[in-house]
Amino acid sequence: MHRTALALVSLATMLAPAGARAQEAETKVLEPSSAWNATYEDGRCRLSRMFGSEGQQHALVFEQTAPESRFYMSVAGPAVADINDGLPLRLAFGPEGAESDQTIVKERNPEFGAVLFLKDIDLRPADPAEVEAGAGLAETGARIDVDAAAPLRQVSLTQGKQQLVFRTGPLAAPFGVLNDCTAHILSTWGIDPEAQRTAQRGTRLLDPQKAARKVQETYPLQPLMQGRGGVVGVAILVDDAGAPTECRVTNDSGDRTLNAVACDALMKARYDPALDASGKPMKSYWMTRVIYRVGV
Repeated sequence: MHRTALALVSLATMLAPAGARAQEAETKVLEPSSAWNATYEDGRCRLSRMFGSEGQQHALVFEQTAPESRFYMSVAGPAVADINDGLPLRLAFGPEGAESDQTIVKERNPEFGAVLFLKDIDLRPADPAEVEAGAGLAETGARIDVDAAAPLRQVSLTQGKQQLVFRTGPLAAPFGVLNDCTAHILSTWGIDPEAQRTAQRGTRLLDPQKAARKVQETYPLQPLMQGRGGVVGVAILVDDAGAPTECRVTNDSGDRTLNAVACDALMKARYDPALDASGKPMKSYWMTRVIYRVGV
């Protein structure tokens, strides 16, 4: 429930105030052609909506695997076919929302032609602070910030002179539905969502500097020598005595070794249990992002 920032390193998804960078872009605007649809399956909350006309249908999807401020996004449809996955993509929430340069993954799709996958999206501005170490723990909020989403009405993707704009309409209510869905994920972890909502205090990491050093010291040799990095999202389940009982990977780095050592290091850390509404220790969780990066 509680997120603690131990050390921040720069990410490919650093956010900045929205600007007018795309004024010269060739813009394609897509209007919604369906209502928002929320689903839950296999520990994943999914919020989707269709855009465009018949024969030019596009899908915009937001997904989460844990209750936090960051989320995944995928975009499918013929307009993304010319986007180059070897180049950065500018993601912007408008008007006057957050912008981020995204590293994307692109795949062919039999229904839509092509689909783009984006990770670690956050509506809040990020702190660009950096540390010298090759691994750090990045702060993550407990829920998507619906207050930040309240003024947002569109999502745009820009690469070079190509710009794709989804006229989503108000985003606060849809993201609120996604927050409600991820609260259900807690119940699958054996954690009471209502107790978390009314808790006096969330789980706290004790001696965070020691935990950060442990993470940095356990950067696996092979990925380090090969220059491989990644971002591992983890949720540490902590019982009412403060003992860690399980580590769940909420954001896959793409490298099993990095995922494993991040969990191992944080399962050896010490925690102060969460307190329920009456001040009694209770089972809860602690979440963070472990950032493995070479050459910072």
